[in-house]
Amino acid sequence: MLDPQIQLRANIASTWAQMQQRLTAAPCSPAFHDQLRDIAYLPDGLNEFVYAPGGVVKCSVDADAAAYSLGVPDVRTEAPNVSIWYDKPLDFLGRTRLIGTILVRDDLGIIVPPQPIPDVSSSWLSFEVLAVAGDNYRHRAGVTGIFANAKAAGPLAGYLPLHQAAFFSLLCAPNGASCVATKAPLSAVLAEHWPISCSVS
Repeated sequence: MLDPQIQLRANIASTWAQMQQRLTAAPCSPAFHDQLRDIAYLPDGLNEFVYAPGGVVKCSVDADAAAYSLGVPDVRTEAPNVSIWYDKPLDFLGRTRLIGTILVRDDLGIIVPPQPIPDVSSSWLSFEVLAVAGDNYRHRAGVTGIFANAKAAGPLAGYLPLHQAAFFSLLCAPNGASCVATKAPLSAVLAEHWPISCSVS
């Protein structure tokens, strides 16, 4: 379930590396737009970028824009120096009714479109996917609150259904940037794995 999140993080890191390497022209110049369009053509699913010094968007892949302040970021990390705005309306880019998560590092921003909800093989297993930045955990998909319940249930929650009569688990990517919490009610687990059939003679 975390594989798409891990791949997305890898794509973001590689795209930032390409931006650092390829963007040599003056910001928002015609050559800068050309360089951004070349990066947008990479096969990583990321194709909308902005130049946003101090969190103020000055231009995007296609055009210059009136200066637009993104406001106070939802998350700011120091190492690396990244600001994140989750689920931001993209009207300021002329993309009405669309949203994206904007990550800005060294004045260069990547806009990440909403990601598909992971496929879950069991209808009774509910989950919550979270993005992690430092001590900040942000709901990204699934059922809100499962992560909080998993933490409250403690380290034995995957073995003993002592909290809400359910099993909880928490799994994080190796780099810690994404986590998924799951909840499986005891009644559903019993019904799935130990069916009881009765016969009357």
